Amino acid sequence: MRFMPISPVNFKVVSASDNSQDFPSNLLDEHSFEEWPVDISADNSLFFPTYQKTLANARAKTALTESVRVGRANLQEHPVAVILCDFSFIGGSLGLVAGERIAFGFEQAANLGLPVISVLSSGGARMQEGMIALVQMAKTVVAARTHATAGLLQITICRDPTAGGMYASFGALADVIIAEPEATIGFAGPIVAQTLLNRPLDGSSHTATTLFAAGGADALLNPTAQRAELACLLQALQADPLPLPAQQRPTQQPALTKKQAKPSNWDAVCAARSPTRPSGKEAVAALTTDFFRLRGDRAGGDDASIVAGLGRLHGRPVGIIAQDRKSGAAGQTTPAGFRLARRTALLSERLELPLLTFIDTPGACPNEQAERQGQAAEIAQTFACLLNLATPILSVCIGEGGSGGALALGCGDNFAMQESSVFYVLSPEGAATILQRDATRAPEVAELFRFTPAELLADGIIDEIVPDDFGELSLTIAHHIDELSAIDSPVKNRQYRLDRWRKAGNNHLKT
Repeated sequence: MRFMPISPVNFKVVSASDNSQDFPSNLLDEHSFEEWPVDISADNSLFFPTYQKTLANARAKTALTESVRVGRANLQEHPVAVILCDFSFIGGSLGLVAGERIAFGFEQAANLGLPVISVLSSGGARMQEGMIALVQMAKTVVAARTHATAGLLQITICRDPTAGGMYASFGALADVIIAEPEATIGFAGPIVAQTLLNRPLDGSSHTATTLFAAGGADALLNPTAQRAELACLLQALQADPLPLPAQQRPTQQPALTKKQAKPSNWDAVCAARSPTRPSGKEAVAALTTDFFRLRGDRAGGDDASIVAGLGRLHGRPVGIIAQDRKSGAAGQTTPAGFRLARRTALLSERLELPLLTFIDTPGACPNEQAERQGQAAEIAQTFACLLNLATPILSVCIGEGGSGGALALGCGDNFAMQESSVFYVLSPEGAATILQRDATRAPEVAELFRFTPAELLADGIIDEIVPDDFGELSLTIAHHIDELSAIDSPVKNRQYRLDRWRKAGNNHLKT
């Protein structure tokens, strides 16, 4: 998306040592921060006993005029907009002037086409300004959503402490959240929480580590590590497509000779499940560069069996969702995993990136906790999300595709299977339990089903068979990215996908 320039702003270049010990000099390129002056102040109607004196003391102590500064900078030569919150100024609190600066920062960044990095250290809304301060939460969300709608990335870094109004508004809405390991983080600060609960906290909350474990942050990074990781993320969004050789790939496996016997379906299952066969995490490592992993569903959970993030394939920026049977609960996707998948899919759509999904799971997690958390609804929502996504989707089964928990991530524009993969309505053990009341008869029952790539291609379920070799697979995917990205309207991508799946299996209907 292109943006018209806004009215000129006089930049003030600020060195890494100016004004505040909290300036993130480890993050930004030296002397690259250009502050956007927002020359506004609150009128005297914001009266609170001693407030003017508090402001004067904070300004004298910090040499700052407010708790927030906004501007542009470079991060390893990547241009970014920056929102800096300084705890040394009245606890980094959110007031009218700070809120207006934040909103201006997001709006300026949207007009300039810049991602926003918000570095937060705040105790919450400024008590001395009462409801005027509180409504700044809504103001900053409006501005942040305007920036997001422009298809631009938002990153929040939570320093010590991060709480209240800034965190529970634009801060927690960021696409990527980084938490510093020793930081205190929470909606209500620990002291306030203990007062309102009338009891001590049990120690299981308000820390960066608990936030990360609960799916609320993508990474725990010390200040010294943030620069390299975020540079990788920004690099992942830079399009620099490598040229591709002419495409020469078979659309199906060659026919077996008379001397060759078709392997049994059970042999195919065992091959797909082989411990030596690469799974999702290994596929991502082999196929992409500059990969930045997203973690957590932002709703209290994280699923290690879903490897999701942003990266580049042959220089082409992509969103990635990969099921990894070697991680998590035996590779069985949980509700948190499906929520993370949708989060990644929607981010890819907003950033206008093609989405790659790699399928390798025996199925969705069937345990009691998954059922309590609404497993069926999460699978259904994932189907709906991907089918309606306005960006190209390429889905590849790279191992075992098990039931609806796998197909929810397979309903793309192009649905492919690697030569040695399988995809079935239910695992042979599950099918044997239903049909024969005996899971040990799985090898026998497997022969009754059609789930190999050649069979599913013939049935019109999949679109093509792709090589097991990751080098050849990457070229095939890159060709498809170029083909689908050439479609001149995202609506056409969506409509093609809806039509394709509306007709799924209809070649076996009799009229």
